[in-house]
Amino acid sequence: MSERRIALAPALCSAGGIVIGTLIAVATMHRALLPQMLGPLVLASSMLASDVLAARAQGVRRKPSGSALFLALACLAALLVTALGNADMVPMMLPVIGGGIASPLLTPARRRKEDKS
Repeated sequence: MSERRIALAPALCSAGGIVIGTLIAVATMHRALLPQMLGPLVLASSMLASDVLAARAQGVRRKPSGSALFLALACLAALLVTALGNADMVPMMLPVIGGGIASPLLTPARRRKEDKS
């Protein structure tokens, strides 16, 4: 696989998670809370997957970083609060929150340090 494809994989994973999560959120908009949270769950898991792909591109250990885990949990918490308040807002907030989460994960940062575990 070429270097360009490997470098592009995390961004495509994040974009796919935002689009698919939004489509799921729109499809389950008028249902119970549990199916409605499937879209945000897809978004959070795609952000973790994009972080793992970014780690693979950097040649370090293939696991999500602590900041990616924190951002995924913050995304789920924010969208859960939104769903509890006004369930119709979840499909509108999902791309906004997804874009906000994807930007710090996809910006070129210093190389990760491998854990000494």
